[in-house]
Amino acid sequence: MDYVILSSLAGTKLPRVVLSYDIGCQWSKNLSQRMKDLPGTLQLDPAVQVEVGIPTWHVNGHGDDCKANFSLGYMHGVGRTCGEDVETTWAQTNALGTSTREMGPGARHETLDDQWCGMNFRKTVGFRECFTFVIILYLQFTLKLRVFISQALQRGHSHECQASVDLRTILVNISRRKGAKVGGDRFRMEGG
Repeated sequence: MDYVILSSLAGTKLPRVVLSYDIGCQWSKNLSQRMKDLPGTLQLDPAVQVEVGIPTWHVNGHGDDCKANFSLGYMHGVGRTCGEDVETTWAQTNALGTSTREMGPGARHETLDDQWCGMNFRKTVGFRECFTFVIILYLQFTLKLRVFISQALQRGHSHECQASVDLRTILVNISRRKGAKVGGDRFRMEGG
């Protein structure tokens, strides 16, 4: 594992690198010591800060110490990273196993590469549908908010305009009325 990771990071000039690995808590122990045993081209510049985290789903199987020290949710600058993206493709590529096990390395690589490119294409095309759904919800929300404010002002109840509006409740109500379906990682608007 050291060779693979350090080969991919060779020549890195970044000030900070964050890695996610299922057993990062164990792997990161004595990493700097093990790195000294590797060729100089694989050794990272001492100025590069390497942090190791455990992907979100795997960290729950670790102890409390690992959760506190290696959870991506607690790491500065990592945001809401899941770290499990590679494994989510396995369900779709498992069916290729019967075909690819009989192939040579080149054909196997090309077949898997085609599968993953197709998955990325479908995901990218699906963004349009998702963003369209979000934009429709936003426009419906702002319209309803404007109507609410104008009605309150017409009634002379300006204090109602200052009332806090629960965006989530309005969006959920609008989506239910419009027949929005949320399934997996895709959003669909059905009906008018």
